[in-house]
Amino acid sequence: MMSYQPTRFRLDSEIGGRISVFDLYEGRPLWEVKADYQSRPMINDRTIYVQGGAWDLLTGKPQPFNFKRSYGCGIMAGSRNLMLFRSATLGYFDLEKNKSIDNYGGMRPGCWVNALPVGGVVLVPDASAGCRCSYLNRAWIALDSQPE
Repeated sequence: MMSYQPTRFRLDSEIGGRISVFDLYEGRPLWEVKADYQSRPMINDRTIYVQGGAWDLLTGKPQPFNFKRSYGCGIMAGSRNLMLFRSATLGYFDLEKNKSIDNYGGMRPGCWVNALPVGGVVLVPDASAGCRCSYLNRAWIALDSQPE
C-alpha cells in the first residue's frame, strides 16, 4: 500500500490525496482511490482505515466507517475490534459495532503511537512531559476488557 497524505512538510514529487495498493510479488497496481484523509493509514485484517474513510485491502471497495475524531496529532493504532487514537484525550472506536467515538478523558496521549492494544489490554504510557496542553492527569494506564 502507498498513501499520499496532504501535508505541510512534503517533497515536490509527492502528489497527495490518494491511496494505492500494489501486488506484493509483481509490484503491479491492484487499485487506487482518490482519498481526502487526515491520518496515516492503518491496515486491520482486510481493511485500510484512515480518518476520512475505509477500503477493502484487496478490492478497493469502500467499507462503512463512521469515524470523526475531535482533534489530535497522534497516529491510530488498532486491534481486531478496537481502534485507539488521540481525540483531544484518549479516543477509542469499536470496529465491530462501527457506531461512534468514545473518550477516556482527563489524560493526554502522545503525538505518536502511544495507546497500544496489546494481548487483550490497552496500555497508555504517560506522554505529557514537556507538553503545554492543559490535561489534568499525568499517568500510565492499563485498561482491561470486561465481558458484557
